[in-house]
Amino acid sequence: MPLSNQTDTTESTENTIPPANTPVVTTAAKLYEHLKEMAVSYHFRPGERINEVELAAQLKVSRTPLREALNRLTTEGFLTTTANKGFFARVLEANTLFDLYELRAFLEQSAVRLACQRATDQEIAVLRDFLLEQDESGEISAGEMLKLDEEFHFRLVGLSQNEELLKTVRSISERIRFARWIDWQSRRLSHEQHLHITSLLADRKEDECAAFVLAHIQKHFDQILEIIRGAVTEIYTRNSDSPRKAR
Repeated sequence: MPLSNQTDTTESTENTIPPANTPVVTTAAKLYEHLKEMAVSYHFRPGERINEVELAAQLKVSRTPLREALNRLTTEGFLTTTANKGFFARVLEANTLFDLYELRAFLEQSAVRLACQRATDQEIAVLRDFLLEQDESGEISAGEMLKLDEEFHFRLVGLSQNEELLKTVRSISERIRFARWIDWQSRRLSHEQHLHITSLLADRKEDECAAFVLAHIQKHFDQILEIIRGAVTEIYTRNSDSPRKAR
């Protein structure tokens, strides 16, 4: 969900709050997804210790499935853990973001090379139609723009017909989502660049397409430090303005 919606949720949720004895999440899968969303949207402040007792009470779940979900998120890199101290929210680190962006660029280059070799003309046309159907009115929110951008890149990587490659790119996107969300508040979705990528795919210009995708991703590398500073300010401003739970 867009982070800008998290500072004031009373009006939008007052009719959807479950009864006192109703679990907020009812299955292990939903619990995992809910906690992952909390992690990637920085519901927890960077470096903050996660209080399992209070979090379990807040979500109305038992400690065992909660700990299992937290362990899974730690294994996947969304949280960290320290022996005898528990689970902690990720710290925003420039080196980690650089590494993730670099890995994403490498993987998407490989994906478009495979897509040039494997995707049908019809599949490429469907991707282009997806872009043409997007709202370019200028009224779309930053969160919606980010979702559209992610979906384009997922569909692009999907044309490689390599499911493991797509899973890895999805995981990386989730880990850098908060920094990208902050950045998307000051940028508009680049339809022209995305459309150019589909044109290069359609023409089977493998080397040119791979190089363009690399440049498309790398152009954001020099913004990462500024994004981190802005992200930290956003997190602490947001959390200081709203009641804190499960600390």
